[in-house]
Amino acid sequence: RDPSSSTSSTSSTTSSTSSSSSEFKNAGKCASRWRVVEEFAIIIGPENFRRYSPAKLTPCQPPWISIRTSQEYILNWTVTTKGVTPDMDLDLRVIACFQEQEFLTMISKPSYWEGRVQTSGWIGTKRVEGVGFVEIKGVGDLSSLPEFFRRVSLVTRSEISRMLPLKPSPQHLQDLIANRTSYAHVTDGLSPQDVVKSLIKPLREIIDRGGKAWRSFALCLSIDCVGGDSRKYRHLLALPEVVHCGSLIIDDIQDQSSTRRGGSSCHNTYGIPLAINAGTAAYFHAINIIEVMTPGLSCKHRLEIYHLYFVAMRAGHCGQGLDILGLTDLLPHVIKTGDSRELE
Repeated sequence: RDPSSSTSSTSSTTSSTSSSSSEFKNAGKCASRWRVVEEFAIIIGPENFRRYSPAKLTPCQPPWISIRTSQEYILNWTVTTKGVTPDMDLDLRVIACFQEQEFLTMISKPSYWEGRVQTSGWIGTKRVEGVGFVEIKGVGDLSSLPEFFRRVSLVTRSEISRMLPLKPSPQHLQDLIANRTSYAHVTDGLSPQDVVKSLIKPLREIIDRGGKAWRSFALCLSIDCVGGDSRKYRHLLALPEVVHCGSLIIDDIQDQSSTRRGGSSCHNTYGIPLAINAGTAAYFHAINIIEVMTPGLSCKHRLEIYHLYFVAMRAGHCGQGLDILGLTDLLPHVIKTGDSRELE
């Protein structure tokens, strides 16, 4: 907003590669499969002259991942140049005003990100700030189903970490236990560390190991298929995965399984009593997602969701009971008669 300042246009030419993966260590664990080919800036001065300069674009946060296309976009970075002129070098922070500015198009499959950004920093020795416009081509290999679900899993786990943080605030505890109701006083004096150890950590231990999270994606896809907008319900990605992982913890106890998702099963790590409690509590976390995190639902829709949810939970427990019971009582008849239709 300095009327005498220069403007700049930056460009980063990249190509995808399957042989390298770099982590933004200063912004958490999130791998971006990029190989930078060229980075440069076009500096346009107040007299409308142009200069080309090598530039450095440094991500400041992990990429934002679209739940519609699984494409990764860097939406928070710094832009620096050196060697233009002392009064023209850039040191700017560029941040998207909001994430959901992705456009699905046949021209640049599957999509690109085009939208408003806020900039602040320095041009030479002058402090500047302003509004910018950015076009970004996302990164993501849609030809590989495992890679697609890897990205969906990353987003799902991110939403779960918001819902079940390992360092919960008093508000998190209230949402988790009392749903911001008149019963919020039940959390008074509650130790956050004890809640994490007994309720959150056993569940997160399994969730954070990763999974395909296809159930979560199917939920968002269903919203879009009936004319809704899944972008408004990104937090619902957490619901199927939390409930599913809770059932896995209980299933491992019932099956006496020692491993789950490449590590020790929950009951082997935390003991059977804590595992049973954390696993069954996961079934009720869905209420927190619907009550607290989805305030726009009408009473009618919320009641219908509750009805469908509990029907599904009853059916699931019935199926689990039949699985535990097994089909051994039918085998003698099949062996004797050779007729397996009843078994089938």
